Amino acid sequence: MGSCKKSKDDLKKIKAKDISPKKIATIKPESTIKEVIKRMKKLKFNRLPVVQGKELVGLITIKDILSFNPEFYPEFEEIEKIREEEEKLKRLGLKEKFKEGLCSECGNSGLIYKVDGDWICENCKD
Repeated sequence: MGSCKKSKDDLKKIKAKDISPKKIATIKPESTIKEVIKRMKKLKFNRLPVVQGKELVGLITIKDILSFNPEFYPEFEEIEKIREEEEKLKRLGLKEKFKEGLCSECGNSGLIYKVDGDWICENCKD
C-alpha cells in the first residue's frame, strides 16, 4: 500500500479547486437573518460565505448574528449542543444510535435516539 502523505513539492502543485467540494453552501446578500439561521441549522455550519453572482462578498458567522441579535442565542446554543453530542458519540462509535431529526412519537425536532428501531426524543424515550 502506498502512503497518502504528500511531499512538500507535491503539495505545491495541488490547487485548492482540485480538492475543494464542487458544490459549496452559500447565502445571498439579500437573505434575511432568519433564512441564514435556518440554513446554518440545516447544514450544521457556524459560518456561510455570502456570494453575489459568482463573487464572494463576505462571510457571515454565528458570532455576527449574536452580536447583532443576541436573542437568537438559544437556537445556536441548541445547535452547538447537538454538534458536541454527535462528535462525542462518533468518537465512541455510537453515532448511529443518536442524531438530530424528528421524533417518530411526538413529531418534535431535535436530538433523537434509536430505540427498538424507532427514532424518538428524550421525552418519549422515558
